[in-house]
Amino acid sequence: MNFIRKALHIAVIVLFALPLAAQGNLSEEDVFRLVDAASAQQFEDFGMNFRRVLGNPARFLHNNTFLLCDSAIWNVSAKFVEAFGNVRIVQDGTMLSSESAMYHIEQNTVRFNGPLVELVDKEGNTLRSDRMAYNTKDSVATYETGGAMKNREGSVIESRRGTYDSKIKTFTFDGEVELYTDTIFMKSTTMRYLTDEEKMYFGPETYTWRGDGFIKSDAGWYDNAEGIIHFAANVYMNNDDYEAWCDEVYYHRETGRTEMYNNIQILNEKDYMTLLGNKLIYTSDTVATVTDRPAIVYYGENENNIVDSLFFGADTLHLYTIKRNYISQETIDKAAARKKSILFDALTELRNKQAAERAKAAEQKMREMGKLPSDIPQKDSSAVSPILDSLGQSAPDSLALQAKGTAAIGVRDTLSSRKSLKDINQDNTLVNVQNPPSGLPDSTMTHMQQPPSGLPDSTMAHTQQPPSGLPDSTMTHMQEPLSELPDSTALKHIIAYRNVRVWRSDLQMRCDSLFFSEIDSIAQLFGRPILWNKVKNQLTSDEMQLMLKDGNLYRGSMLDNAMITTQEDTLYYNQIKSAEMMGFFRENQLYRYDALGSVYAIFYVVEEQTITTVNVKEAESMTAVIKDGNAERLIYLTQIKSDAYPVGDLEMEKQRLKGFEWRGDERPVDRFDITSEPVYVSQRDRYVHVSRPDYTYSDRYYDNHMRKVIININTRAERERERQINQAREEARRELDSLKAEALLLDSLLLDSLLLDSLLLDTLLRDTLHLEYSLRDTLLNTQNSELDTLQLDTTLIREMSKDTTGIVASVTDSVQAVIPVRKEEEQQVEEEKSPSLLPDTLDTQNSKLGTSPIDTTQYSEIKIQDSDKAVARAERKALRKARWKERIEQWKLRRQERREAAELRRALRKAKVKK
Repeated sequence: MNFIRKALHIAVIVLFALPLAAQGNLSEEDVFRLVDAASAQQFEDFGMNFRRVLGNPARFLHNNTFLLCDSAIWNVSAKFVEAFGNVRIVQDGTMLSSESAMYHIEQNTVRFNGPLVELVDKEGNTLRSDRMAYNTKDSVATYETGGAMKNREGSVIESRRGTYDSKIKTFTFDGEVELYTDTIFMKSTTMRYLTDEEKMYFGPETYTWRGDGFIKSDAGWYDNAEGIIHFAANVYMNNDDYEAWCDEVYYHRETGRTEMYNNIQILNEKDYMTLLGNKLIYTSDTVATVTDRPAIVYYGENENNIVDSLFFGADTLHLYTIKRNYISQETIDKAAARKKSILFDALTELRNKQAAERAKAAEQKMREMGKLPSDIPQKDSSAVSPILDSLGQSAPDSLALQAKGTAAIGVRDTLSSRKSLKDINQDNTLVNVQNPPSGLPDSTMTHMQQPPSGLPDSTMAHTQQPPSGLPDSTMTHMQEPLSELPDSTALKHIIAYRNVRVWRSDLQMRCDSLFFSEIDSIAQLFGRPILWNKVKNQLTSDEMQLMLKDGNLYRGSMLDNAMITTQEDTLYYNQIKSAEMMGFFRENQLYRYDALGSVYAIFYVVEEQTITTVNVKEAESMTAVIKDGNAERLIYLTQIKSDAYPVGDLEMEKQRLKGFEWRGDERPVDRFDITSEPVYVSQRDRYVHVSRPDYTYSDRYYDNHMRKVIININTRAERERERQINQAREEARRELDSLKAEALLLDSLLLDSLLLDSLLLDTLLRDTLHLEYSLRDTLLNTQNSELDTLQLDTTLIREMSKDTTGIVASVTDSVQAVIPVRKEEEQQVEEEKSPSLLPDTLDTQNSKLGTSPIDTTQYSEIKIQDSDKAVARAERKALRKARWKERIEQWKLRRQERREAAELRRALRKAKVKK
């Protein structure tokens, strides 16, 4: 039976294949055949022949292409096949599938109907749509209702229309094309994807996003295998910091290397500058090299508030950034020394010194003439009135006791070997000292060799515990060295090689090479540097340094053979030569220059527009005030050697200083000597309306794949932002902790000094009390006047105690943070538990002497009031001192201005006399 069933099956297949085989002289490939099926049934309907085919699956062959399905209706007369259930087309490794399809045999076209049509090629690229057509003769698939392609790496391309050519292995996308690959988002009007090369070509109006960067171009390609993206034709780029234009860009995804070619312009609105050139190489280590007529344009305004840009060019430009913590300390130290040197105003210091000497001489002369009183010795503010004990003898200063007692009693670190005041007050009879410590003179030792028993001795040894209630900040914060946070500030650097040129309408410059660093904001010029100001002023030296501040010239230093030459006409030049010169700029305008050391000068005198006289001068130093490019005022600060000659009487060789050279032919004439490229303005607003891709078809056909990708990217970005924020917070916290630890250390040291002084003051008080006990019987038998004297002495002790309390209470806020301020009630309770040594001792003494005791309940109020008064007095004193200093500075400034004006008048009078 099986044999009979197979034979009938083969007969049916051959019978159904005969009608097509009989049609003309068709090749074997052109014949449409049923290759395999579970059953086949022939029937007629409306005068047409049909074949109903069932299979698991049924297989048809045409144009070397297999059509597979679960069932099919073959219209033999109309020559088309309707396939149903798991419909697939397989041709040379390319497979299309859907739930239904219509195969037009004569047109060689299979039309697939949705809801989902899928095409998979040899490389595993998957194209999905709801409707698709495939030509089995040409091996081309097309869709027109929107589709999306996804490769094995997860990259996605979608468009409204598209084709796939299986023979050349190329996908073509047209209309609303959107691409995503490796964090790159792209939109375009058309794209072609060559699957065997893994290369994507895109056409006009292509927009690309990566991070915060945006790129617009009209042509280019993306090589996925090599990781290179090429943008061409009207390339425009921007991000949060810059905008850029060029003809071509190559971006290497793995290394971050970027290459830009032809008509390059990079606009940095934050720094008001534009970088130009024809070739730029940017590497991942933040180094950019620009060649082929590179230039930098700095936007700015002149003194008349008119836009006047500065153009800077060279043969090669290197621009890079380095984090400060990666720069060697030696380099930082050299930069700091260079900055300090260029900011030092030597002539101002000299003038102030000379002015002080002249004032002192004038004062001395006035005293000799009797117009001022003789010198009165000033009171030494550092001298302190000696403290007298109860016997009228001078007591040693507590600071001296501290210095002497350190060696005498072998005091260990007070931070870890001091007993609390409370413990001292509570346990004041622990030690009875037979002999006083060496170095601590006791005023009572002339009358007694040892203190009475039971009396506390202030010279007891310190314990290992710190004072209770006074936490030592160093004991908790200084267990390990303070960690110093690295300064990761990115500092910009510029290196210019060969043929360096600068042009601005009123300032031009030229040298062989230049180096600029934001470490000190100083540009160093090498190789015959020269600067022109207002065209006719030429500044030259062997080495030149220019300091920038807020993007403008601020200071200039000319080292070795410095010379300033001013052109009067084509034959005569004013010249100033010195070992070193300093220039001072205001809004890029030279308003003053100083010549320092061995000054030689040649000036021409113009009378009625004719040069008549030449002045030859020598001096040690001079300064000149410049206005509108001319020296308005010259001030010589040392003895001047000056000679005047008629122009015709002095040989031309002697009218030229050594090293004179007028280099006006080297001066850039205009900005076109730097670059002839037009400078673009910002175009951000033009692309604001361009929105990022939304990937409608990709989400529809790939289960919201792109939505998940975007969520993951945003999540990673948010985590990175949180990580950076937490890192910044952690660095800020560590820095704050470091500053607090340093402050607490200083406060602790200050508190130790104050407490030690207080303990030494207690020493004097206790010694005085010891003396009072030893003289008790004598004092009871003395006259009333002697008793009054003793009472005054105890009153003095109270006042000294109040002053000490005020000192401790006025400690800075940071100390108060370590020592919490206790409420008045808490202080009173503690005083009741552990009464103060001084009031109790005085009360005991007064009771024995028959006087009224001291009210201890008011003692804390007195201390607080005195502390507030001391703080208020200190604040008022500091305010008065600040105001007095301000007045002195204003008075000195006015005096200096008057002296300068007087010197100028004298100089003018001398000039008129000589003339």
